[in-house]
Amino acid sequence: MADFLLEIGCEEIPARMIDGARAELAERVTELLKKEFLGTSDMKSFSTPRRISVFAWVAAEQPTVTTKKLGPSLSVARKDGKWTKAAEAFAEKVGSTTDQLLEEETRRACTWLRT
Repeated sequence: MADFLLEIGCEEIPARMIDGARAELAERVTELLKKEFLGTSDMKSFSTPRRISVFAWVAAEQPTVTTKKLGPSLSVARKDGKWTKAAEAFAEKVGSTTDQLLEEETRRACTWLRT
């Protein structure tokens, strides 16, 4: 686990708003860390009239995640053993090249996998 500290400096916050702002920041940071696959423990939030901060222990690194996206059908994506414009557009859309496209076992669609 690694230390994570987020501290936001701001203009003076009215006293009636500090508790709500601190709680919302902690909630949003927790959601973001979960979305990015960084587990947290012992989240603590602090505030002063000019600062709001969140401290937590987070995972040192993200786990390996495999992403799978289905592209156009193989009858459209391949002609004469070569990738078509549809396959090239799909590869560009997912930030890849046609060399990294895979044919799924069902042979119904080209697939892109990221590890």
